[in-house]
Amino acid sequence: MGWVLNSAPALAQQRPVVPPPLSDPASGTVLQAQTIRGTPDQQTIAEGDAELQHQGITIRADQLIHDQRNNTARAVGNVVVTHNGDTFSGPELQLQIETYQGFFLTPRYVLGRNGASGQALRTDFLDQHRSVSLQGTYSTCTPDDEGQRDWELSAKRLRLDYEKNVGVAEGAVLRFMNVPILAVPALTFPLGKERKSGWLPPTIEHDSRNGPQVSAPYYWNIAPHMDATLAPQILSRRGVGLNSQFRYLGRDSEGSFTTHWVPNDRLAERSRYGLNLSNGVRVRTATVDGVWQTVVTGVANPSMTTLRQLSSELHFYGKL
Repeated sequence: MGWVLNSAPALAQQRPVVPPPLSDPASGTVLQAQTIRGTPDQQTIAEGDAELQHQGITIRADQLIHDQRNNTARAVGNVVVTHNGDTFSGPELQLQIETYQGFFLTPRYVLGRNGASGQALRTDFLDQHRSVSLQGTYSTCTPDDEGQRDWELSAKRLRLDYEKNVGVAEGAVLRFMNVPILAVPALTFPLGKERKSGWLPPTIEHDSRNGPQVSAPYYWNIAPHMDATLAPQILSRRGVGLNSQFRYLGRDSEGSFTTHWVPNDRLAERSRYGLNLSNGVRVRTATVDGVWQTVVTGVANPSMTTLRQLSSELHFYGKL
């Protein structure tokens, strides 16, 4: 035999009676709404400002159906789910609460772990740390009043893995100011601040000589002590170009190698390139018998002449 909890009819000076929240101590689930009805230990239907809470997961919707037999929630109408700082909103959600497996139809999302946001045709939750979105978008830029972002990545399939701290976009298109600037079969990008190989947000510059310039840099995390960045660019008045930088950090020295290349400069009517090689020792200060001294690892009694010889920088520019 089923049971029903309904709000009493409102009198002229009487507020609607809202049933108390239902809680399941065994599963840690709390359910509340304006109207709650169902069958004990089987299914509960909550309607009107419905909310379900379970171990850090919160689901809000116009209607929530909780199946206690498999601990599954189905939410319909103005659905919002929050978990680990992430917020998904849309018309319909189905979720296995314990394993965090399920799907969300046409969601919009804000990912609190890195500030990114986007939307998708459908998002499948594989577990608490992994998801796959179909026809999804991704951007860390704040949208303007019309919902437009400076840059946005769209993909046929967008995979996010917070355990590995990596996102994978399949059938990817990178747009800047809603203009496609890069299309690739697949690309990866980091989901946090930790160093990882992948595409970086595009940059835009403007000056009176070169005009608008757009660059899409790719970061290569070669090793903990060295990395490189490759940045294809479009210069509106000159054509296409490529910038690159290699950096290294040793125990006693550090340096970088930077290149600039414009294969067909329309303004100069020729190809142009530039090289910059920088290398230097690592200098620190220390006290010896209470006196501050300059210390260069591996060099005895360094003078300013020695430091200038050890620290060098080479610039070379030319034309083809």
